[in-house]
Amino acid sequence: MMGRRHDDELDPVMRETPREDRPFLGGWWLLVPIMAWAAMRGLWAPDEPRYAQIAKECWDRGEWLVLHICGDLYHDKPPLVYWLAGLFGRLTDWSEFAMRMPSMLATIGSAWIAQRLTRRLFGDVAAAWAVPMYLGTAMVLEIGGRLQLDPLLAFFCLYAIERFIAREEPVDRRSIRGGFALGLAAMAKGPVAWLHAGFALLAVRLTQPRGARTGMAWGWWIPTALFAVAPVAIWAVLASLADRRLAEQLFFKQHLGRVSGEAPHQGPLWEHLYEMPLFLLPTTAFVLLALRRAWRTRKAEDQEARNLRMVALWLCFSVVVFSLIPVKRPLYLLPAYPAAAILAAYELSCRLRAGTWLRSAVRVPAALLFLVGVGVLVVGVAAHSSAVRATWPQLQELTPYAPAGVLLGLVLTLFAGLAWRRAHGPRGMDHLVHATGGGLLVAALFVAPVMDEVKSARLLAERMAALPQKPVLIPTRGVQPEGYRFYGGVPTSRSNDFLAALERERTDFLGLIEEREYAKLEPELKARTVELLRAQVGSRDIIVLGAKP
Repeated sequence: MMGRRHDDELDPVMRETPREDRPFLGGWWLLVPIMAWAAMRGLWAPDEPRYAQIAKECWDRGEWLVLHICGDLYHDKPPLVYWLAGLFGRLTDWSEFAMRMPSMLATIGSAWIAQRLTRRLFGDVAAAWAVPMYLGTAMVLEIGGRLQLDPLLAFFCLYAIERFIAREEPVDRRSIRGGFALGLAAMAKGPVAWLHAGFALLAVRLTQPRGARTGMAWGWWIPTALFAVAPVAIWAVLASLADRRLAEQLFFKQHLGRVSGEAPHQGPLWEHLYEMPLFLLPTTAFVLLALRRAWRTRKAEDQEARNLRMVALWLCFSVVVFSLIPVKRPLYLLPAYPAAAILAAYELSCRLRAGTWLRSAVRVPAALLFLVGVGVLVVGVAAHSSAVRATWPQLQELTPYAPAGVLLGLVLTLFAGLAWRRAHGPRGMDHLVHATGGGLLVAALFVAPVMDEVKSARLLAERMAALPQKPVLIPTRGVQPEGYRFYGGVPTSRSNDFLAALERERTDFLGLIEEREYAKLEPELKARTVELLRAQVGSRDIIVLGAKP
């Protein structure tokens, strides 16, 4: 057994982890590809340019309560991430890597707390694997170093959950720390923070014996709730007093309104059920096996089984509720990924303890990664072969991706092959994590710099800033204006009234329009404008229009 059984506590006794059962460098090496992915590229749409520009305008305008984007009022989210990203950006002349630092620090913190919570619930063997089971997932590797709201939300929610069920601190201190952490989580993304923490606390309540101590006494939940609500409530009130247009948005439309009405990112009921297993790779099989184990031990009364059911319910509540909500994006479930990592780490430790290792749990994801690696390798070799016979324009298009594709394919196939061969033990799982982490590291070093020329708005923004036209505002159609204002300092706006801008600016007129929108442009505007620049940004062909002489 991994520890003594208790009737009223969540803390099993820990034991030493055999060296051969530990992951490589404790799994912490996965921070290298996460940070490389953050360092080697610019701001990529849809979210990063928007968040960076909001953060920059906080400092440019000197306004901290009322947020703006491209000069317009911004009311979608609370300000904590923008304050922190803006602080790091201001200190480093708006370095993209520095502005992503809050997300990276939050990812490190989440992995550390997940490991600590796993040790408390299931002992040292499971805790040793919690870090790679969290950092090694496709979701965390990709999101952990991006300028996003969700990494900070996940960190503060997880810290609050751990404080609420901890026992090594006095109850008043846990009430203050847990409540305030939940308040900061709400300041990162709003009331959804209370929902994520509520899933875990409800799971704790449902899985402990009747009358058992499950954390803080009921009397302490009142001050805890006040600490959880106060930061975002005070900000919302002060911001609404500063600009009354914010009141309806902050107190209704941006939370209840998104659930009850039309909102971006709507999806079908089953969307998370087929997306999340992909984003949990390569740990998906272990998560599913742990959920099955939780179901099979649903009548067991020992504390280890209760802890397992608690974490399983925490994850299931998150998936079910966010599946019922119309608004869906994969990253909205990021605060539930620590629960999935804890489940996967526990399942691995159980199989080590019982000697019932399941090779297919490693070989199925290994086969998937191997096929992906072979595909990337074939494409890279084919591109390299084509480059030998290519004309100069074709050579410029092919060669940057060919070496990166070959190297990426080799890394994936190598470690997937090693995982298949070592599938009889934990080293196979370790090699799966090496495949995903190593693949992202190669992509960061060799693919991201090439893609950045297309994905980032930097080059076109700098070319626009060098034009002789100096308009007051630049209207846009089918284009996100934030990246151009952030990189080039050009006054792009969310206005799409080209005719009014043309009358106002005259010879200084500039307009940004997507090629498909240009085809729909009014004949009068086409007759009075001329194409000055054209570039591909992301998946869109963007045209910069000027006034005809």
